[in-house]
Amino acid sequence: MSIVERVNLDFTPPIRDGYVLPYISDQVKISQGYNGPYSHFAMKIGSSVNRLTIDGRFGIDFQVPFETKVIAAKAGVVRGTISFNDGAYRGLDPAIGFNIDTNFIILTHQDGSRTLYSHLAKSGIVVRRGQEVEQGQLLGITGPSGWIGPTPHLHFECYDNLNNLGFSRCSFPVRFSDYQGPLEHSGLELVCEDAPNSRN
Repeated sequence: MSIVERVNLDFTPPIRDGYVLPYISDQVKISQGYNGPYSHFAMKIGSSVNRLTIDGRFGIDFQVPFETKVIAAKAGVVRGTISFNDGAYRGLDPAIGFNIDTNFIILTHQDGSRTLYSHLAKSGIVVRRGQEVEQGQLLGITGPSGWIGPTPHLHFECYDNLNNLGFSRCSFPVRFSDYQGPLEHSGLELVCEDAPNSRN
């Protein structure tokens, strides 16, 4: 079982541009934004022998129904996928949630950064490792895998690997060209904002 220890970081990475919303819908609902209380924080995770530092402060949980189409937020190359997990946890206990395996896609981008798309359906991924994808291209669909909590969602995160600084993942904030609403968890009102540009 992984041990999770919350840690505090005293820096905020700059915002990066060039992204679109990572799914197809006519509205935006965010159940957990930047610095959210459930899982969007910096942590050390792993066994007591081999622990990794993960900065997940700038993850976003987009509240979407299962089978929502997930698209590439930015052009890139598929670094890896997992699509065989069918376990899901709907509670709020991190000690349980962080130990439930999810289905996900990771893309690598031209600047070396990566995007993570998590809580996908079992066998619901339509791209393969090494494949080049364009911005807006279909990657797969959401589904009940991993720690989804009481609200089905797509977890989206942009990050750098900073192994030389002791981080296995270091998230950073982004700006979407098709959504200008709040992303910081404390700024969300009723966790619901209409998207200015609907895509069907």
